[in-house]
Amino acid sequence: MSLILARLAALFAGHGLKFGIAAAVAVVFATWRSDIKESGRQEVRASYEKNSNANARKADAARRDADRLPAGRLCDRYSRDC
Repeated sequence: MSLILARLAALFAGHGLKFGIAAAVAVVFATWRSDIKESGRQEVRASYEKNSNANARKADAARRDADRLPAGRLCDRYSRDC
């Protein structure tokens, strides 16, 4: 996108300084906007990873707790597999 706008800036620069400046501003705006979008994506990705790591730690802790209990203690009258 920025490459297309840069080429348009070069094309319009020959037709006058005003068109060249307007195209340059458009290139700067498009680049700035895409940078903001990318940083937002990175923050969301980091948040997902943080939450999934926390859930994995909880699941590992639950597995360790279940492994520590004797097998008979895991069965009660509500358990269907024992």
